Amino acid sequence: TAEGGAIQIWDLVDGLEARDTFSGRYPAAPFDAIDSEAIQREVEALTHECEDNYRITVNVVTPSAHVTELRCGETSFLELVATAPVRVHLGGTPLPDYAGASVEETWQHVLAQVALLDPDMAVSRIDVDDEQVGIWLAEHSATNDCLPSMSIARDGSEAGWACWSSARGPAIPLGGTTAAELAQLQRDVMTEAGIVGTDGLEATIDVANGVPALAVRQGPLGAEAPLR
Repeated sequence: TAEGGAIQIWDLVDGLEARDTFSGRYPAAPFDAIDSEAIQREVEALTHECEDNYRITVNVVTPSAHVTELRCGETSFLELVATAPVRVHLGGTPLPDYAGASVEETWQHVLAQVALLDPDMAVSRIDVDDEQVGIWLAEHSATNDCLPSMSIARDGSEAGWACWSSARGPAIPLGGTTAAELAQLQRDVMTEAGIVGTDGLEATIDVANGVPALAVRQGPLGAEAPLR
């Protein structure tokens, strides 16, 4: 527990260590902003998925979302940190596998992940390509001098985050935007650019000339249009 919602760090490797200050540029949130009971249930459920040893890591990314990684193996707890995770959750939800997803289904997944990271649904940039989804959050999502961005593998195998000192651009509100609208806009822009098929395609939501826009690029072909 933490009195007054002060931040505490728990280090279970060397014994419990609690303090009310946090140095370093990492996302952080007061305990009273975190649903500790939900995290406990999530962790307990994951412990049953390994036949041998397991290591579960929970990292706060924003006050509304955390990344949970499960690693299994015969090696020791300390050595498991170097192995690939077998399960990754964002905000208590397993990462989706985008394999075979349509354009609209892809944007459904992306918007759902944005909602987990920021219930206000504001970003400064989104990148979607064949391998990963990148989400840069808006300025108000910064904690502990860290404005996080997320990189999420399209096959759901891993998720990473990085800290930035400032946003990639102005906040882009997506709360009133649907996956169907983004999918139709993407198809329209692809047609304008002469792009057929999504192999090697990169779709980006960013601010262009002061206006939120969706851009697509496939090799030398590309076009963009304002968000509707």
